[in-house]
Amino acid sequence: SNQMAVERKNWNIIVCGHVEKPFAILVPDPAVFKVSDLKKKVSEITSIPENEQTIYFKEEKLEDEKKTLTECGIENGVALSVVVKPVIVSVYHAELGTAVQVEVPKAEFSR
Repeated sequence: SNQMAVERKNWNIIVCGHVEKPFAILVPDPAVFKVSDLKKKVSEITSIPENEQTIYFKEEKLEDEKKTLTECGIENGVALSVVVKPVIVSVYHAELGTAVQVEVPKAEFSR
């Protein structure tokens, strides 16, 4: 069993989305590393509060913070998308002749 421990490699999870530039998080043991741990790491690196993060994996929201990365079906080297609360954009409305505020759904940013 000692040999197994040596062979187990750290995982690299790539984080992109609403971050200045994509970065990697080192995961020592994906079988015990939870979604909540992931959010904590993201928070440490980006200063985005954990409760404002929504993390997507292949369009799926990682809702259960108690789930481990393995339970979420996440594998080494995958990219996860971190999304912060809905984005408000200003769009020019021709008929009204003015700019209107539009909320862009989070999912649009997870692609």
